[in-house]
Amino acid sequence: MFVARSTYRHRRMIDAAALLPILGALLFVLPLLWLGAGGAAPRTSHVMIYIFAVWAVLVILSAAITRNLRAVPEARDDDDDADGEDVRQG
Repeated sequence: MFVARSTYRHRRMIDAAALLPILGALLFVLPLLWLGAGGAAPRTSHVMIYIFAVWAVLVILSAAITRNLRAVPEARDDDDDADGEDVRQG
């Protein structure tokens, strides 16, 4: 069944919003795998800069996703074709 393009994009934005915390958690634990010079722990200053940069990127991404979710009006169930016909517009 095909849905309207705006409905499809709205649903993908909802999916992206749901996956953003998982991406953030993975990026925040990544410094635990780093090795510093000579196999020692990495410099704390480098790790803190990385954590701040990841935090800033996550804030910007969440703001962009939220803006896109607000821009798309809520899809109603009666907008979708109940017969399952192709509703794509050429």
